[in-house]
Amino acid sequence: MKVYYLSDHGHTASHDPGFGHSVAWDIDLLDGYDHAFAKVAISSNQSSFWWLRLTEDVARRARADGATTLWLQGWQVAAYWQAARQAQAQKLKLWLREETNLKSTSKTTVHRAKRLILSTYLQRFDRYLYIGEANRQFYLSRGIPAARLESAPYCVENVRFARQANALRPGRSDIRARWSIP
Repeated sequence: MKVYYLSDHGHTASHDPGFGHSVAWDIDLLDGYDHAFAKVAISSNQSSFWWLRLTEDVARRARADGATTLWLQGWQVAAYWQAARQAQAQKLKLWLREETNLKSTSKTTVHRAKRLILSTYLQRFDRYLYIGEANRQFYLSRGIPAARLESAPYCVENVRFARQANALRPGRSDIRARWSIP
């Protein structure tokens, strides 16, 4: 497996509009697996569909690296739509894993139009990886057959978190005081 990232947001410090300031993970996100960064055009508006656009055929690159399947993590940026189209042209299987559920869909006219456009995108995929029951129900409500759904919940590094908790336990009172936690 090889992971192709669309940006280094989170790996290197950059502004996150959801948090309102610059953020970066405090652990190495890239160690221990094969990865690369796709060539993209990046706009300054991270909440825009046009934030990330592919400037290369990432599916052709994946095919050259030996891939038979391209797994996408959503549809919120143009690069995902481009990659889906490219994967079909390269005859790669296409998998989708994202977080939408029925409660996160709106009933406005604009959202109804987006829903129609999204239905064409959803039909491109061979497998749908759902994170939980609400996500599974979303796919079923969009006409995706249950036979094409696979459970793919979030992964947690329990051993690493337990090790870190044990290491920090002696300073627990200081940490709680620093964060104003009773």
